[in-house]
Amino acid sequence: MSADDWFLPSQCQERLCKVCQSVDLAHDHCGECDSDQGDAGDLREALRQQRQLNRWQTEQLDQLHRDVRIGAWSLNCDDMMVELSDHVLAMCESSHGNYQLPADFAQFFPESLRVHNALIACAEHALAINLQVELTTAQGNLRWVRLTGQAAMVNGRIARVTGSLQDLSDQHAQTMAFMESEERFRQMVSCLSDGVIVFAGSPPQIDFVPPSVESLIKQNPASLRGMSLEAFRTLTHRDDFQRVTSCVSDAIHHALPKVRYTHRFLTGEGRYLWLEDHISFIYDSSGQLEKMYVLSRDISEQVTAAQALWDAKEQAQQVNRIKSDFLSSMSHELRTPMTGVLGMTELLLETELNAEQRDFAQTVSESGQVYSRYSTTS
Repeated sequence: MSADDWFLPSQCQERLCKVCQSVDLAHDHCGECDSDQGDAGDLREALRQQRQLNRWQTEQLDQLHRDVRIGAWSLNCDDMMVELSDHVLAMCESSHGNYQLPADFAQFFPESLRVHNALIACAEHALAINLQVELTTAQGNLRWVRLTGQAAMVNGRIARVTGSLQDLSDQHAQTMAFMESEERFRQMVSCLSDGVIVFAGSPPQIDFVPPSVESLIKQNPASLRGMSLEAFRTLTHRDDFQRVTSCVSDAIHHALPKVRYTHRFLTGEGRYLWLEDHISFIYDSSGQLEKMYVLSRDISEQVTAAQALWDAKEQAQQVNRIKSDFLSSMSHELRTPMTGVLGMTELLLETELNAEQRDFAQTVSESGQVYSRYSTTS
C-alpha cells in the first residue's frame, strides 16, 4: 500500500486494486475491482483532492516559515547529529548539508560554548532551550535569533531534541532603535530646567526622574524612583489636592491625551512651590494607561507677581471708593448751604445795585451754580 492510501478510510482501502495497490487515475478499472468502478472513481477523486490539499498545506507552511523567518532543527541522541531544515540552512547561509555535529552547529554563534552546552544539557538532562543570541552566517552576516529546543522521551529515555531557530533581526533592530531614542530623550530631558517625571506600570509608579528635578523640588531623584502616583499626590497642598486628583482621574477615565493644571507642591525644604503641570498620557492598544509624562514648571515668581498686581489693584480700588465716599459726603454737606447762598444771591440781584455790586453778586451766583452742577454729577 502506498503512502497516499493512508489518507483513505480503512473500509475503502480494501477496495483498492490488488494489482497496482492504489487507485491510479490512468486506469478506468481493473479485473479485481471491475464491479466497483463507481466506488473506485470516488476513491480516485478523494485521493486526488487529498494530494492537492497536502501540497497546499506544504506550500502554506513553507510560506509561513519564510514570513516569520523560522526553521526547524533536531538532534538525534543516538548518533549526536544535528539535522537542520532547509530554512535553517538558508538562515545560516550555509551549504554544508543538513547533518552536522553539535559543535559545528554551535560555531554559527559567537557564544558557541553557551549554545553547545545548552544542546548537550537538553540531550542529556532534558533541560529546555530558550536563548536569544547572535548568529554569524557563513557569509559573515550578523543576525539576532531565538533558539529553542525540547527533549522528546521514548521508553523513558531521551531519544531526540527538537527545536526551532527564528530570525529576530528586525525586531531586535527596532528594539535597539527604540532604546537609543529613549536614551536620547532622557539625555535631552536631563538638560531641561523644568522637571520631567515619567510614570509607568499599573498602578503607575515613577519610572524616570532626571537630575533637573532635584534643583526644582529639592528632592533626591533616587528617593522618588518607584514612588506610586498616590504617594506622589500627597505632596500636593491640601487645598489643591482634590482639584488635582479629580483633574487627573477624569483625564484617564476619558482617555484624554493631555491635561494641564496649577498647584502648590511641598519641596524637600518644607516649603510650598507653585508648579504648572503639563501631563501627556500614553495608552496601550486596549485603552489602558501605559505611561504618564509629567512636565512641571516653577511659576512661583509669576504667581507672586500676579498676586502683587492683584493686591495693588485692590488697594487702588479701595482708595477710589474712599475718595468717592468722601466727595459724596462733602457734596451733600456743602450742597445744603449752597442752596441758601444761591437763593439769597438771586434776591440780591433783584435789588437796586450799582454796576460793581451787581458784577460781584453775578459772579457769586454763577460760581455757585457751577459747583452745584459738579457736585450733582459727582
